[in-house]
Amino acid sequence: MADNLSRYFGHSVRWFVALVFILLVSGQLYTSSDSEAKSTRAADFSLKDLDGRMVRLSHFKGKVVLVNFWATWCTACRAEISDFIAMHKKYKSKGFEIISISLDDTTTSAGKKILTDFAKKAGITYPVLIGNNAVCKDYGGIYYIPASFLVDSKGMVS
Repeated sequence: MADNLSRYFGHSVRWFVALVFILLVSGQLYTSSDSEAKSTRAADFSLKDLDGRMVRLSHFKGKVVLVNFWATWCTACRAEISDFIAMHKKYKSKGFEIISISLDDTTTSAGKKILTDFAKKAGITYPVLIGNNAVCKDYGGIYYIPASFLVDSKGMVS
């Protein structure tokens, strides 16, 4: 069973990476004019990173940004990290960024230490922000993780 889950999530991440690559190469997100799916402006947020600095989505204006909601206890979330690190390394110079929003309980110093230690051990090279209920609500209500949103260079999510 674990092997099947591992294969499933491995394939899902590979397909997601391929989709991001196609979007980067095309330079835009395409939505059919007769489609009901419309692009919407990504909700800006201001969250602290692991060093206590405030980071806003608007700081990344003009770049394609993958906003990923995750937690250290989430097996599927942890499975994505190595692919995200590789993708960030490969496409950062082309205007691609990843912002990870942790939904771990960091209300205690022990909880924050678990997240910080995990991020260091995993070798995460992109910003890890500490999430809250407000940002989850702004992104339609995050009930399941991992959850990712691709924001184009104009700040739109489709």
